[in-house]
Amino acid sequence: MANHNPYSHTAGINDPQYFINRTEQIANILNALFSGSSQCLSIVGQRKIGKTSLAQHLMRPATREQIGFTNLKALFIYIDCQMQPASLTTTEAFYQRLVGQLRKELRHKMPAIDVGIVTTITDSIRWQDEWETILELLTDQNIYVLVIFDEFDKAILQKELITGGLFGSLRAYGQLPRFAWITCTYRPLHLLFNESFDLFNIPLQVRQAESDFFNILPGDHVVDLFSAEDVSELIDKPSQANGITFSEQDKHLIQCIGGRFPYFIQRACYHMFQAKLNHRVDHEVILQAYRKEVAPQWTAYWNRLQPRQQNILSALAQERETGATAIELETLKNNALIYQVGSQWHLFSEEFRHFILNDLPRAHSDTPVGQMLEKQYLVLSKAGRTKHSQVLKAWDTFLERHVAIKYLYLDQYLDRETADQLRKNLLREGAIMHDLTRVANHKHISKIYHATADPTAIFMEWIDGPSLQQLLYEDVPLSMTQVLKIGAEVASALAHIHALGVVHRDIKPNNVMLNIVKEAVLIDFDIARSLNRETITQHPDGTNFYVGNPRYSAPEQSTDPVGVSSPADIFSFGVLLYELLTHEVPFLCGNDPRNYQGHLPTPIQGEIPDKLYTLLCCMLAQDAVNRPTASQVQQQFAQLQQEYFEQEKRDYEHER
Repeated sequence: MANHNPYSHTAGINDPQYFINRTEQIANILNALFSGSSQCLSIVGQRKIGKTSLAQHLMRPATREQIGFTNLKALFIYIDCQMQPASLTTTEAFYQRLVGQLRKELRHKMPAIDVGIVTTITDSIRWQDEWETILELLTDQNIYVLVIFDEFDKAILQKELITGGLFGSLRAYGQLPRFAWITCTYRPLHLLFNESFDLFNIPLQVRQAESDFFNILPGDHVVDLFSAEDVSELIDKPSQANGITFSEQDKHLIQCIGGRFPYFIQRACYHMFQAKLNHRVDHEVILQAYRKEVAPQWTAYWNRLQPRQQNILSALAQERETGATAIELETLKNNALIYQVGSQWHLFSEEFRHFILNDLPRAHSDTPVGQMLEKQYLVLSKAGRTKHSQVLKAWDTFLERHVAIKYLYLDQYLDRETADQLRKNLLREGAIMHDLTRVANHKHISKIYHATADPTAIFMEWIDGPSLQQLLYEDVPLSMTQVLKIGAEVASALAHIHALGVVHRDIKPNNVMLNIVKEAVLIDFDIARSLNRETITQHPDGTNFYVGNPRYSAPEQSTDPVGVSSPADIFSFGVLLYELLTHEVPFLCGNDPRNYQGHLPTPIQGEIPDKLYTLLCCMLAQDAVNRPTASQVQQQFAQLQQEYFEQEKRDYEHER
């Protein structure tokens, strides 16, 4: 019996022996690039659809030989724009990374040529000049250079790269006879550029200059869904090669779950294969585990859609007429959300249909909230839920912007006194948020637009990005640069609220979001304490009760709820950062010193750098008086960021 699950991570797509469906697309791309008909291509497709695996297979000599590209004298450079965020800070830093990758490939594939190039480079040369010099030398020797920019949308969302001339210079290099590049993005380049231009208020003349970059691309190569035959091969080939055969009932469930989407088919196969290995095949258990895993990804798909697109998908889920135009349907097809059989359009899987029908509740028009919303807001999806409130993503039809609406979601059996207190608490949260932004908005604190008493609701900015909890749940790797950046930004937010007499009291991964430009934003002030507002930690008899999350709360939040002050946020923030770095909590038996004979143990350092570890230990001090202030934490993170950046720079210099 096999003991290896071939569907782990992305092996079902990336493993060369299981490469399915994309060979023809790779042949078309290489033919276009090396026939001279095009030197720049754009690969577009939904997240998780397989753009990265396609690029990696394209780089493999075996794949190229399989489709007839033998004896090709070329260097393939792969740049993941999501990794090493420091390379996105300036155009020169970006070229530094390009040069580093190119030199690495040269040393590995063409060492003799690399030695010759070294003699032509001087220490004083700029990184972009070095890049240009190497390209010219390689061109003289009839060597092709192909650069693949994966997750290229991350570069487009960097103002410094737009205004620093990166895209204009890349366009110029695209005219060289033996240089080509491929971009991989989740949306067409012209839409991403326009979005970035609007986000950063880029002047018209700059827009016109940079628009040349994507205008030279000869259309998009769309990575789309699999055919039914491809799906069957993806289900059968890896499993049978590893000693397990799925029954017809197993296959039916896998196809209902994943449909035509290769990644979700693969994840369904993973759960089914694992159940076979453990001799515990329970289809209901597999389905529930799968739903829990994919819900955040499908919610992200839904939230990126325009209201009109969401209405079309809802109509398809309900099997009614969509009224969609051919262009609208083709766009959703290119987003890998629907496919066509004959004249009929279908959602990519039955389980995705279930998700739309059952996991995206709307506010009903017969409720006070629904009656109020239908006048101005189009409710798009449920974004979150607590015991007594719900957060909706909605489209403001007057101001044409997305908003987050938090409103009371009360049990009909609650007594009037409790319901009135909950209404008061929600309005109190809105008032605290208003206090924090009354003088000026802080870009790392969520903004409130307005509040209503009847129905009780607060209207806030919609943050289009994941929470840190979602990144932890999806096991998304964060570089040290990213963690330091998040640390500095959240510390800045805490310094601001503490200066205004507010203690958040609920710092945790769910309450820190990353917006569209990957900046941290602190949200959810429902249990915050403010010197200017009534506290919510007191029972009617005058005794005080605990508020917070035990996984992240400071010790004093349990022992002295009414006396909790700003150091409690620093402790919780320390727990959060430690978890980001290690995916573990610092104190395995909780944060109560009584669980450790009165003294919290010293957290395990592991691979955390010394200076950062020292700072975290100070933040996690048992006694509140021994913890640094938010301003001090912010300053130390800024210093660590600078030191880390300089170290990266020295590493690059050494590699040169």
